[in-house]
Amino acid sequence: MLHSTRRRILPLSALTALLMSLVLVVPVLAAPTTFTTGLTGAQEVPGPGDPDGSGSATITIDPALASGSQLCYNLMVANITLPAAAAHIHEEVPGAAGPVVVTLGTPDVTGAAVGCAADADFNLANSGDPDIATLLADIVANPGDYYVNIHTSDFSAGAVRGQLASMVMVMKHLCDPSIQTEADFMAVEARAATNPTTPMGVPTLGSTTETVLACPVIVQPGDGQTPGALGSGSRTFDFTTTDAGAMTQTLTTDTTFSGDDGFGTPVEDFACENTVGYDADRNGTVAPTPCLDFSSYAFHNVREGQVTVAETVAPPGARFGTVRLSPPEISDDAAVGLAFTSAGVITFNSSADTDAMVTLHVYNFQAALVAATQTPTPVATALPNTAIGGDPEATPIPTLGLALALLGSLATLVLLRSRTTRARNLR
Repeated sequence: MLHSTRRRILPLSALTALLMSLVLVVPVLAAPTTFTTGLTGAQEVPGPGDPDGSGSATITIDPALASGSQLCYNLMVANITLPAAAAHIHEEVPGAAGPVVVTLGTPDVTGAAVGCAADADFNLANSGDPDIATLLADIVANPGDYYVNIHTSDFSAGAVRGQLASMVMVMKHLCDPSIQTEADFMAVEARAATNPTTPMGVPTLGSTTETVLACPVIVQPGDGQTPGALGSGSRTFDFTTTDAGAMTQTLTTDTTFSGDDGFGTPVEDFACENTVGYDADRNGTVAPTPCLDFSSYAFHNVREGQVTVAETVAPPGARFGTVRLSPPEISDDAAVGLAFTSAGVITFNSSADTDAMVTLHVYNFQAALVAATQTPTPVATALPNTAIGGDPEATPIPTLGLALALLGSLATLVLLRSRTTRARNLR
């Protein structure tokens, strides 16, 4: 019998990973490290797993905590037989099955399991490690060698699975036609220095806000942006990501969209003046409007190491312009050694990123001919409050959620927050 539930999970683990990512893990574990992975039946080996099963697993490792709190988890699954039979972390690379090294809590009838592993939950005999600290250090150093899977009564070998690898976020922006070069773009970033307000006390967030005002987010056709928030609508575009294990994923077929709840209902991925504390329209008042859409796409299970992200299809009438990472005061993305070409080939080494998530803000420059058929995008110095609005539900989101939005981390929230799930009862 099918039934539906709606749950809201607070993104505390995402927040912890984000804030603690300022501390690099070299050469010993010094800060929490969080991995978030998508779970699917297609990844199960031996397969197949549950063909329509899905979910997410967030694993946070903090060896500085007391025994029993060093590895914590947040599991959420749907479209599998619930309650599940078991949940584990196994040691093995993608495409192969390996032994259980950590036993996790079992998802209940709602599809959720949240908790921390006790000492007895670590199987050192299977891992070959002398102690828990060594096993944790290896998971952090080599996350692509480990995976989470959920077992059910009808898929005893595993219903859904996901490697503990990195996640690459892509937020796509279409710039105003006045921005044609990197120098033009840098001039937009520099506007933040002339604004008397500083968003959340982080100067580079002002630069990010300015560029998103001048280059609003675009989404794929069929993906909805947040009602009442400034965005450039839908365009066709595509990317591929090739990871250190030579696995290639395509944005249009392999990513998670953080702009709806998975069933076509828009979610609130946006930021407003009063929640970021930035006078975007420069009218002297930090108000509930304007708001910016922050929809994005997430590549899961990206094996850590050298990663290449290529823009294979640019929006019509536009070309690859430039790319930016999350602000360095908040994220350690800057450590990955970002490089890119004018053809839209972006490279970096994700091993240097301790929160296992690299966010790419990809900006396209468009031709004036295409822009002439659209409503011009107002720049920050001329943006009226009335440019945004019409959404009766556009109430300010919490400051914490807004900070994550500006950092391009919303996919993590989407994996952990409210979502309508359909679960099959035991047959």
